[in-house]
Amino acid sequence: LINFPKWKNSQQIQKNFHRLVYPRPGISSEEIKKHANITLVEAPLIEISSSFIRKSIQEGKDMKYFLPEKTYNYIKEMHFYER
Repeated sequence: LINFPKWKNSQQIQKNFHRLVYPRPGISSEEIKKHANITLVEAPLIEISSSFIRKSIQEGKDMKYFLPEKTYNYIKEMHFYER
């Protein structure tokens, strides 16, 4: 959410789509609620990010339990994030 304004077409996305935000450790839910057109997902806090997943794949770690099966298979098939 902090980097969302850097996304391509972020203003159009914010205006036209409702966004679900997964909580992260250290980020206040009150701060998140100040943003427009979002819902904070009620879920357990875990220390995981897309950066963690990409780095782990690059290091040759098996990340299939962290991703939907189709996503994992596509990443492996296309050799994304590998060295």
